[in-house]
Amino acid sequence: MCDCDCGNTALVIVSNIVNGKAKSCGCLSTNKPLDLSGKTFGRLTALYPTEKRSTCGNVIWACLCKCGKTALVNSADLTVGYTKSCGCQATNAKKRERLDKAREKTMRFDTNIEKIRKNPLQKNNTSGYTGVYRDPRSGNWQARITFQGKVYSLGAYKNIEDAAATRKIAEDEIWGNFLEWYDKWLEAKKRKKTYVGSSVTKKCIICGVEFSSPKKHERTTCSKECSSINRANHTKARHAAGTIKSSAIDLTGQRFGNLTVIKRSDEKKGTSVLWECICDCGNATLASTSKLRSGDRTSCGCKRRVAIDITGQKYGRLEAIQPTNKRSSNGSVIWICRCECGKEKHASINELKHGLIKSCGCLIVDLGRKRVKEMNTKNKQFNTNIGMLTNKNLRADNTSGVTGVYYNNNKQKWAAGITLQGKYYFLGFYDDIAEATRARKLGEELIFGEFLEWYDEWIKDQDKTKAGEQ
Repeated sequence: MCDCDCGNTALVIVSNIVNGKAKSCGCLSTNKPLDLSGKTFGRLTALYPTEKRSTCGNVIWACLCKCGKTALVNSADLTVGYTKSCGCQATNAKKRERLDKAREKTMRFDTNIEKIRKNPLQKNNTSGYTGVYRDPRSGNWQARITFQGKVYSLGAYKNIEDAAATRKIAEDEIWGNFLEWYDKWLEAKKRKKTYVGSSVTKKCIICGVEFSSPKKHERTTCSKECSSINRANHTKARHAAGTIKSSAIDLTGQRFGNLTVIKRSDEKKGTSVLWECICDCGNATLASTSKLRSGDRTSCGCKRRVAIDITGQKYGRLEAIQPTNKRSSNGSVIWICRCECGKEKHASINELKHGLIKSCGCLIVDLGRKRVKEMNTKNKQFNTNIGMLTNKNLRADNTSGVTGVYYNNNKQKWAAGITLQGKYYFLGFYDDIAEATRARKLGEELIFGEFLEWYDEWIKDQDKTKAGEQ
């Protein structure tokens, strides 16, 4: 147990006191919480921080929502954007979803049936009659009616009574006729769903089981299984009697490429009929009707076996050695090739002939190295990368936020340094990062500044020399 100068007490490990890692109860920590007072995050405005903390140690802020309610929100949720309201935003979205579902139920044939039947007045109506309003320009009373998403104008009238009477006639003619048809349609739909009538007892013609069926229905079987058996028996009887013909096309004797159709096979590929065919090479094969008629199948496969021989030919850095039994997605033969670097690579003839593959991958690596070398030679002069001197971007491993400034864990201080022409100049240790940053800026002005001034003059002299030679 230790007493801090600020008056607080803290439990500290002995090794941390000896090593100097623990110097206070935490009051000297530089990790102060963010001040979010007055800032807006979505619908929330941060008011003040509370004494509460989250499980991760984040400050809980009291916030005011646009709807007037207050809410306690984690500071991390505010800054990241996870929380944008007190919950009213989600509630409004749910309300809109419920309204949309209710509207879908009431809408039929692009028309709100309940609205047509009740014909309520809108909130902004000033005339007292639905569909009647006053035109502010002409001063006349306008009448209109809406049906299936279309607005029909019924004319302008000087008296409100005339406009209301016209609107009433339109309701009777347009809405009245529609509602009569709709009611009949509903009754017919209900009749289809439930048939009310007397039933009779029948005997199944397949299994002999008795079952009840409405008089209107001429059922002869008791279940779906018996019905399917009955249909199959009926179809066989029609085939035997010759009253039904097969829908399959007869391709016997026809020629498709190198194939000649001999007869129809008993086998099937899914629902497709297969035909026994003889190829010109003497082999027998099976082919479907669709493949033969579309031209996708013109041989037993002997045509595809005739491949191009590219043995010994070079394509970029690759030399074709021998073909494999593998094929690419478009049927091109895949070859084993040897690269100039000694590695083997598998590539199809199409990829080789069209220049899509030129090496085992070493070509891309070499081109990348070449480009990097060219960029370095362009930027690097007098053993210094000129672009890096004027570049303000931080390195990926920088943790201080300032180029050339880093924290030394051994000394527990901030260090500053600068590099020019391959030499590193150490600028000292500092207790504060601001002092280290100031030292770095001063080093840039003294070391980089003098060199860049001299380099600009040298460039101008070079340009003048080139202009004189021309």
